[in-house]
Amino acid sequence: MLIRVDSSLEIGSGHIIRCLNLAKKLHSNGFTVAFICRDNVGGYQHLVLNEGFELILITTENYEVSSKNDNLQYAAWLPVSQEKDACDCQDAIENRMFDWLIVDHYALDCRWQNSMRSAKLRIMVIDDLADRKHQCDILLDQNFYIDMEDRYINLVPKKCVTLLGPQYLLLDQQYEKYQNVKKIRSTPISKILVFFGAVDLAHQTQLVLDTIPDLRKYAVTWDIVVGSNNPQRNAIKDFCEQFENIRFHCQVRNMSELIFDADLAIGAGGMSGWERCKLGLPSITTIVADNQIEATESAEQLGVLYNLGHYHQVTKSSYINAIHRILEHSEGRLKIMSENCYNIFKLTNVLDIPNLLKNYKSVEI
Repeated sequence: MLIRVDSSLEIGSGHIIRCLNLAKKLHSNGFTVAFICRDNVGGYQHLVLNEGFELILITTENYEVSSKNDNLQYAAWLPVSQEKDACDCQDAIENRMFDWLIVDHYALDCRWQNSMRSAKLRIMVIDDLADRKHQCDILLDQNFYIDMEDRYINLVPKKCVTLLGPQYLLLDQQYEKYQNVKKIRSTPISKILVFFGAVDLAHQTQLVLDTIPDLRKYAVTWDIVVGSNNPQRNAIKDFCEQFENIRFHCQVRNMSELIFDADLAIGAGGMSGWERCKLGLPSITTIVADNQIEATESAEQLGVLYNLGHYHQVTKSSYINAIHRILEHSEGRLKIMSENCYNIFKLTNVLDIPNLLKNYKSVEI
């Protein structure tokens, strides 16, 4: 099993973390898993080694950026052309044989997949955007969208197996202990969790921290979570240490515990938003990347979050007003939001991805 995924200051850590979650699940089911990643600045490739998986690094040194002419929205996430990246990957694996290639990368599409495919290699794509064609056997999109059953029509082969919706959420194994536990939130709120992703290039963590002195009349404990590559990590830590009711956390391994213990979250859209929903935690959500817009708006329609909109439009007052409104006036609404979170996951016949890959029968696509 080979997983192609990247991380960087621009890309963040979300893609590599969800692939690691899948890799651990596959490993526990008897698969041997290796990762192939570009050695990007600010990347989280070390997490692969920390989990004991093989890491194959592709260097980006001395390459001219040749992805600018690509028509993909996120072409800049790849410092070379798709064709060059495929060649680099093939050289890096040195003709080793893999049953499956899993790719999670917004800058790669059917052109790359066709270049990588061999007679025996099967391909699984992890995507959220539905904005480009794929040549794959399986496609997984773990997000909820109002039109999710139609999003990939004409973008994947007719015989492609599509796994769509939060029932396929690539969660860390730490969430399994909450599988049969239900915690409905309501006021009074005593713990608020703040997490805007590992890097938070939108600087929303500090903006939320700036609101805390204005909200000191509320008896709230704040859990502030950042990643090790957050450029403001030290400044955020110094700020938190000034207050007895603020707890600073960096590169945590117990996110599920922090989510379960919280009464309300403030954070970004994307995968972390679905993790909160999985454990019934309502949130005030800010869109910090364009690829979060559609999923966040769909989640808003499901009634599981307050959507403040794109971070460019969000101010300190936006957070103060939203927090104040919830703390003062939303006892019934908070309970409904929490119930709605759990209702998303009231789905049956959830397919076991490791067994699907193990028992998959090749078809001509």
